[in-house]
Amino acid sequence: MEGTPDYAIFIIDPEGIIVSWNPGAERIKGFQAKEVIGQHFSLFHPQEAVESGLFTQALKLAKAEGRFEAEGWRMRKDGSRFWAHIIITALRDDADNLKGFSKIIRDLTQQKKAEAALVESSRQIKGIVESAMDAIISVDAEQRIVVFNNAAEIMFRCAAREAIGSRIDRFIPQRFQAAHAGHIRSFWRMGETRRAIGSLSAISGLRADGEEFPIEAAISQTEAGGQPVFTVILRDITKRKQAEEALRISESRLRRFYESGLIGVIYWSTNGKITDANDKFLEMTGYDREDLAAGRLNWEQMTPPEFQYLDERALAEVKVTGIVSQPFEKEYIRKDGSRLPVLLAGAILDEVFQEGALSFWTPASARL
Repeated sequence: MEGTPDYAIFIIDPEGIIVSWNPGAERIKGFQAKEVIGQHFSLFHPQEAVESGLFTQALKLAKAEGRFEAEGWRMRKDGSRFWAHIIITALRDDADNLKGFSKIIRDLTQQKKAEAALVESSRQIKGIVESAMDAIISVDAEQRIVVFNNAAEIMFRCAAREAIGSRIDRFIPQRFQAAHAGHIRSFWRMGETRRAIGSLSAISGLRADGEEFPIEAAISQTEAGGQPVFTVILRDITKRKQAEEALRISESRLRRFYESGLIGVIYWSTNGKITDANDKFLEMTGYDREDLAAGRLNWEQMTPPEFQYLDERALAEVKVTGIVSQPFEKEYIRKDGSRLPVLLAGAILDEVFQEGALSFWTPASARL
């Protein structure tokens, strides 16, 4: 008893009176031996425990069964409480007569706080996972799903209760399953903690109703109970792929229009510099690629003074609305100084940098 300072150890008689008190009890409880020896051990219990008779019930159980073990709040001398692990053992003589009880108390307050912090942390993590915009799926070493958040339910059109416990393969198109399994084995064997999936090639997911869709993903690896746990964060990029395809088609059409040779087209910036021009424009104005590369094409310098107000009006409109609402007639000065009558239309193609395109028609061509 004297050599166990981390435990409060004391002896009480059959009526609950304290008869011994070790240094560990002084440290944990805050009472010196002379303050407690001869006192009833209910001194250390919160008032609600005294009123309910819990401490006397503990002695009855220890007497009947030889031992009582529990955890609960106990009181220090200063009135503060601590979470205690208690073992009460019945002490009997050779004739089996009850001589008293030994009581061993260990202060678990810090452990209790750590457990509470862990529970709160787990609650917060669960809240973050469930509220995440991206799908989050965790699988064990056998590739069986253990976490399937709300976003995953929406993405794969499958309830968590149906997904958890099943293999992740059910959400991977069959032609990718073998590669996926090999990827996970490699990831585990190399001991990596995180990696992007599909950074070099497109990958697909499989919804519960059989629909395939493009995804991008990142995987991380942790351990739980000595076993690996793999967590994948997935994002459905269907809309992005559709937008990219629409942009590709639009750019292709614009490129065909630009290279068609039917009308003159230039790209410009708001400082009046012409950044690019098609062959038709160069043919119409007499300039060449060398002039374009040297920056000698400037629409303000190519516009006769009497028409500059039209350019200013068109530029003001296109900055506000993004487009010249009505094509208008004007003239431009060719490289040789002659005049070129045109119909002009324009639009902003890049709103961030205020860059756009202008299209030119000769009046005869416009009438065609």
